[in-house]
Order: sequence, then structure tokens, then C-alpha cells
Amino acid sequence: MQKYIVVIILCLIQGLYGADINATLIEANTTAYKTLLQKLPDVNLTAEEALEKTLLSELSKAWSPKAAVTVPKTITNEKMYRKLFMRYVSDIRDIDALVEKLEKTKEKITLVEKRIAQARPDDEDLFSMQLQDAFYHKHIQHYIAQIKERNARKNALSALFEAHLEEIPLPAEKIRERLSVYSRLAKKYKETLTKLKIEQDQIVLGNNKEKIRQVESKIKEMKRAYLFILNDMLSERFLLFSSALQQKDETAFFLGREIRDQIKEMNTVASSEVYNGVVPLLLSMENRYMGHLSTLVFAGKEEVGKIFSTTWRYINRPLFSTEETPISIFKIIVTMIIIVFGFLIAGVYQRKVRQLTEGKRSITQSTQTMLANMGYYLIIVIAFFVALNALGLKLSSLALVAGALSVGIGFGLQNIVSNFVSGLILMFERSIKIGDFVQLNENNLSGHVTDIRMRSTTINTNDNIDIIVPNQEFIQHDVINWTMNDKIRRFEIPFGVKYGTDAEKLVGIILKAVNQSGFTDIYINGEKHTRVLMTEMGDSSVNFVLQIWIKGNDILFPKRTASRFLILIYKTLYENDIEIPFPQRDLHIRSVDTVIPVRMAEK
Repeated sequence: MQKYIVVIILCLIQGLYGADINATLIEANTTAYKTLLQKLPDVNLTAEEALEKTLLSELSKAWSPKAAVTVPKTITNEKMYRKLFMRYVSDIRDIDALVEKLEKTKEKITLVEKRIAQARPDDEDLFSMQLQDAFYHKHIQHYIAQIKERNARKNALSALFEAHLEEIPLPAEKIRERLSVYSRLAKKYKETLTKLKIEQDQIVLGNNKEKIRQVESKIKEMKRAYLFILNDMLSERFLLFSSALQQKDETAFFLGREIRDQIKEMNTVASSEVYNGVVPLLLSMENRYMGHLSTLVFAGKEEVGKIFSTTWRYINRPLFSTEETPISIFKIIVTMIIIVFGFLIAGVYQRKVRQLTEGKRSITQSTQTMLANMGYYLIIVIAFFVALNALGLKLSSLALVAGALSVGIGFGLQNIVSNFVSGLILMFERSIKIGDFVQLNENNLSGHVTDIRMRSTTINTNDNIDIIVPNQEFIQHDVINWTMNDKIRRFEIPFGVKYGTDAEKLVGIILKAVNQSGFTDIYINGEKHTRVLMTEMGDSSVNFVLQIWIKGNDILFPKRTASRFLILIYKTLYENDIEIPFPQRDLHIRSVDTVIPVRMAEK
């Protein structure tokens, strides 16, 4: 019977508000809830009726928020300024807590309304679920109203701080003294909290539940005390920050950064991001009293500093370790820079040596190249060891590299090492120098040596072709160095005349022609003089050879020099009617065994 009366009353309320029963309950006032509450029996209540009565009792209470704390029109002293700032911080915490409650209540409403949607009209708990939904909606309205009220007060306090900051006496020295005391106390609390956490870890390992509860309680209390001290430090830092703003002192930016750092610590202790709400106030006050441009410039510098700090931490993070030595990106970059810088210095050294020694007669081109190359490789080796030290590797670690290198040599690097060692031998032995004209008998290669490196030597042929020859070719095979000590060489020019020619007369004619040739590069000194020798009596001719010593650069062009004297000999023989015979062969036919056909004979 009581149920039907409640339904009739709800229908009347529905007609009054023009909505469904759920919306009607949500929008009803306390009088409607009290009327519904009176219709419920006082005794012999079922579980559902008891729940309904409890919900209606709560809904019957006044839901209007408490009278808001008024914001004063001005700030007269430091104590009031600190108190209002703590109110500002308190409002930030309250807003965060209210937002959290609001979100949780919304989740509850979602679940309840889902259950209502799935319920049948004749379900006994439908009405209690609708009352519960209305109860949650009333809470949401209440939370939203409180959030608006605190946001309004927070904004009013922010405007008050900015407007009356210059009117408040803020003694910086006394504030620093109080801040110093709070800092020491906070440090002590933090150390105690750290010890308690270490003790907690030890107790957890022992699995003593009673002691675990005790130490957790102590940690909770210590966190509360530590956060309380941090709140006091925050207020003192804010006063010091405000004092710097009054003086238009740029230290305000650094004090603001200290406040932000402390806010991070407080957020860690509180396990939330509540105190970040103070940052907009700091930025607003900086813009007003220090100017937008100065604030922007400092913020830019701070952001660059953060980027640099983040990058620095990232590149110093170990990528891997070798022999307990961590290797980071930064070490790798420094190592590469040192190596590149070493190559650059070595290249500059090489160019400077060539510039300083160029044109000096006391220093040969070979010496110049040796000084340049040896210094070049020495600087690279030094840079390599410095790079290893920067990387954090000890020289003893090179044993692994040496072992790997020895294996590599055994499997195919022996030629490279052989060429390297051969290059060192050539540089120090100086049997072959830059500018020498050499001839390799192995492949009949000849030309000027233009460069000697650690692995190879460059030879420029008379055809102006640069050929790279491995250094070991000069050590393992025969090499003819035409200009090792001087530029004097004997050429042998062979020629032949017919049988019957007066040999002694021929020798005199050729020697006379050579002496009257006017060639200035013919060299005569002691045993080194021009000769004409008979070498053999051949099949078709009597063969002679002109031995002549040549001095100068013409020895580097043997074909051209030989051609010059062959022309001279040919011309001399022609002018003296001395015949140069052609090859002669006597053919003797002993018999022909083949029968010649008649038809062939007839033809």
C-alpha cells in the first residue's frame, strides 16, 4: 500500500516537472524528498526500503554550498600576504580533490544508469537505483558549485597579489633566515623519510606484517610532516620571489625557477600534480612586474637549458659496457671528434711542412715527403690513443684488439701489414726516394716516384700515367733505381754493317761523328768515355755497339736518347757509303720427291 502511495506522489511530481521519473527525482527539491520520506514506514522495513529511506534522508538535506570565504580588497602586511597565498594553495588542493571526486561520481552514475536501463519496470530495486542516481547527480551539482566558487576566489586572489604587491613591505633578509630554518628542517625530514623507506624494504623481506603496518604508519606521518614543512618553504619562497619583483630584480626569475623545482618535489611527496597550479600565478606576476619581453627571454633561456640538460642526460646514458667501462653516445661523439680533429691537424701539418721546405736546396723532395708523411701518421696515432682514453678504454684493453688483429692477419690481412711495414722500411732506408726514376724488372714498369705512403708508392710513367704499386713489390723483387746516387748512365746503341767493311775505320768514323755531334749531355770522365766495340760476326752483318755515357735528365727517357744516337749512326754510315746489310738466307733444294701430274705439266 505504501509503495502505491509513493508512486502516486511521484506521478504528481512528474506532472509538475514534465519529465520522466528519473529526471523528476534529480530535479526535485528538498520538500519533495521529505514528502517521499514521510510516506515510508518507520518499522519493519525491508532492505530496499531501508536503502530508500537513507537516500531520501540525505537528499532532504540542504545542498547549497557554504558561504564563500570573502577576498579582502587590499593587503596590508606580510602576514596577511602569506596567509592569502596559503589560501590560494589550499584552493588549488581543494579543486584537485573536488575534480577527482567529480570524476569518480560520474563513473558511479554511468554504472547506476546502465543498471536502470537494464532493469524491468516491476523490479523492486528500480526506485532505490533511481534515488541513488539522483543522489549522485546532487553530489555532482554540489562539486561543480564548489569548484566554481574556489576558482573564482583563486582568480580574485591572483588579481589581488598583482595589484597590491608594491604596497606590501617584504624584508628579504628575514624571509631568507626563515627559509634557511625551514630548509634545514625539510632536509632532516627527508633523510628520516628515506631511512624509513629503507627500513620498510628490509621489513617487507622479513614478511613481518605487524612491523610493516607500523612502519607504513610512520612513513605516512612523516610524509604529512614533510609536506607541511614544504608548504611553509613554498610560502617563504613566494614572499622572497615577490620581494624581488618589487625591486624589478632579475633574481626573481631564478627564485621562480626554485619555486618550480620545489613544486616538483611537493608533487612527488603528494603523489599528484596538485601544486602545478601555482605556476600560472608566478608567470602572471613575472609578466606584470618584469615585462613580457624579459619574461619571454628568460623562459626561452630556461627552455634551452632544459633541452640541453635533457640532451646531456640522454647522450650520457650508457649504451653498453666493455670491461665494466660504460660507453655512452657522448663518449662516442667525443672519440669521433678527436679522431677527425687529429686527421685535420695531421693534414695541416703535412701542408705546412711542404710549404716551409719547398724551394730549399738543403732539403730534398724525398726528405720533405718523409717528414710530412711520418709526422702525419704520428699525429694520427696520438689522436687514436687519445680517443681511446676519452672513450674510457684502457691500453690493456687493446690486447683484445691485438688478438683480433692477429687473427685477421692470419686470414687475409697479411698483405696489408706487409705493405705497411714495407712502407716504413722504404721511408727510413731511403733506397727509393721521391723523384727517383725506377724500373721494376718483375713487370717492366718504369717511371718517376712521386709519393711514398704507408701502403703504396705512386709511380708516374713517361706516358704521364700514375701507377699505384704496393710497397712490398719494392722489397720482395729487384728494382732498378736509375737516379739513386746520380744522373749518369751508360747507353748501348747496337748497329751492324756488311762484311768487308774496315772495322778500325768504322770505329774512328763513329767516334768522330759522336764527338762532333754537339750533344751536350755526353759525359766523359776517367774511365767513363765513349767506345765503339765489335760484338759479333753475325749471319748477315758484323755487329757493333756504341757505348756512350749520358748525364742529365735525358737518361730518364731511354727510347728518346737511343733514337737520337741511332739517327746519328745511320746518317754517318750513309754519308761514308758504309752499307747496312739486309738479312740474307741461302736456300738449298736437294731433291723433290713429288711426281708432277701430266695435266699440270701441260699447263
